[in-house]
Amino acid sequence: MLRWACRRCVVARTGSTLPAQVWASIHDEVCIRHNLWIGKNVLAPEQQLDLSRTLDVIRAQRHYWRLRQRYDPTHIDACYVATGKLWSGLAHRHYRLTHRAELLHDLVVVKAPTVEPDKKAPWLEAAGYPEHITLISLFASDH
Repeated sequence: MLRWACRRCVVARTGSTLPAQVWASIHDEVCIRHNLWIGKNVLAPEQQLDLSRTLDVIRAQRHYWRLRQRYDPTHIDACYVATGKLWSGLAHRHYRLTHRAELLHDLVVVKAPTVEPDKKAPWLEAAGYPEHITLISLFASDH
């Protein structure tokens, strides 16, 4: 999938501040090295969220990689698709809006106060990511 590269990785590797697009796995939602949300609904490098205050989102990315190693990747992909629609529907209705969602929303408002986030805003996807991964691990479990 063609997506925007982590803006901090681009600067570290090339020295350039120009944005770059890369072919990346759809399973990489977080840049672990720089704690940035680079996944779903990031339409520009400026929309990459700093996750340094929400470490559970970063842990969820690591948990997802471990799930892909533990189980068959096609099995995890099927669970991802099955839970994706369910979790998106709940998240768009602000189901169980957690402190993490409020924190990420506040960071977006501070960064761009004139922009009102919509239902497909990156902060909403990032806020629900740990619960989405937990749901995937529940579906993938043998129990």
